[in-house]
Amino acid sequence: MRRRRRSLLLPLLGCRSVRLPLLLLLAALLAPPAWAQVGIVPAQLSVTANDPGGSGLVPGATTEVTVIVNYNVPPSGRPSPAPTLDRPEGTQPTRITLATKSVPSWVTNVSFTPPELFIYLDPQNVTTPSHRREVIAHVNVSADAPAQQREPFIVTATAEPNGNVAGASGESSELNLYARVVGVANVTGPESVRVGGGRWSTVEYAVRNDGNAPILMMLNVTVRPENSQVEFTDRVQLEAGESAVIPVRLRTPWTNAEFGSLELEATPIVDGEPGTPARAEVDVVGESAVPAVAPLALVALVVALARARRRG
Repeated sequence: MRRRRRSLLLPLLGCRSVRLPLLLLLAALLAPPAWAQVGIVPAQLSVTANDPGGSGLVPGATTEVTVIVNYNVPPSGRPSPAPTLDRPEGTQPTRITLATKSVPSWVTNVSFTPPELFIYLDPQNVTTPSHRREVIAHVNVSADAPAQQREPFIVTATAEPNGNVAGASGESSELNLYARVVGVANVTGPESVRVGGGRWSTVEYAVRNDGNAPILMMLNVTVRPENSQVEFTDRVQLEAGESAVIPVRLRTPWTNAEFGSLELEATPIVDGEPGTPARAEVDVVGESAVPAVAPLALVALVVALARARRRG
C-alpha cells in the first residue's frame, strides 16, 4: 500500500504558538509593495482639431489646423522619480506624442509644431491637475486636389506612463476637410498665321481648364490687327483637365499687307467672380488682295490708252 505524504505545514498550523507568526509572514510576502499600495491612477487625454473654416483648403498650399490637447491627472497622481526633500521638483515630464489616424487622400504630408509635448506634473499635484496645450498641424495639400471632395482628418495623442500615472490616449473627432474650387485657364495658339486680305480666315486656339472643378471660361479677343473684323464664341464650359478648340474668324482689309497680332483671352469664373485670365497672342501676316503692278507694265498701259484715244 502507498503511504500518503503529509504536509509539513499542517502540524505547524495546528500549533497555536506558530500559527499567528506564520500567517503574518505569509501576509507580508503576498502584500504588494508600497508604491503599489498607492495604486496606478488613470489619466485622461482629449484631443480637438479645430475646423480651419473658410471656403476650403487651397490646392498646392499648406493649411494650418489648430489642435488642442487636454491632459488631466487625478490628485493622487505622482510623477517619477519620487520627489525628495532637497529636490521636490526633480521629476521627469510626461511625454505626449501626436500622430494622424486618418488624412484625406489628396493630402501629401502632415507635420506638427511642436512635434511632441512635455507636461511637468506638480509633485504634490494639487495646483495644476489639468494641462492644456496647443499644437499646429501643418497640412500640405496636393496641387491637383479635387474640389469639394470631403474626406476625414483625425489626430491622435498618446501620453506615456509617468510614476504612478498610467499612460493615456485620445483622438479627435472626425474633421471633414475639402479643397476649394480653383479656376486656372490655359490658352495656346500657333506662332503666326498668314491671312488674305478681304477674306475670312480661321485661327484656332486651344483653351484648357487646369483647375480642379468644372469651370465656365469667358472668352474675349483683346488684340486684333487694325481695321480687322473678328467673330468668336464668348464662353465655353470645361471639365477639370478638359481642353477645347476655339476658332476665331478674322478678316483684314483688301489692301492690308502689314503685320499685326491676334490675342485670345480666357477668364475662369469661380463662384460668380472672375479669376486670373490667360492669353495667347498670334502674329498675323496680312496679304493684300490687290496685286502689285510693275512700273514698266504701268507705263505700257498708259501708252496704250493714249494711242487708243488718238485713233478714236
